[in-house]
Amino acid sequence: TTSVTSQKKPTRRKSLKRTLSKRLSKRASRLSRDLTPADFTKVQAVEPTYYYYEKVSEELEKIVHEVKEKEEAETLSDAEVLQRIITLTKEQGDAIHDKLKDNPTLSNFFQQMSYS
Repeated sequence: TTSVTSQKKPTRRKSLKRTLSKRLSKRASRLSRDLTPADFTKVQAVEPTYYYYEKVSEELEKIVHEVKEKEEAETLSDAEVLQRIITLTKEQGDAIHDKLKDNPTLSNFFQQMSYS
């Protein structure tokens, strides 16, 4: 007697993301079919309260004070502006240099560059 082995075709399992998304879409469609217009309540217009206007007033007052403070800030001389630009450029250059040291691929690329 010869035994016949049944060969199953290998099946791919669906990803968990795909399985869950199908479940959610089925659930959502089922829920939407069960709802009727009577299930929804109409949104009523709400009048702003005194508290609301008070908060708006406070926020506007803060904005006005911030703008006034910025206008009153001292202006820097040309030398001070240049010094500030130089300082910021050095800081950013150092940060870029540190990042390049951490990445060997970029570091090698720039080491192999020539100016000619």
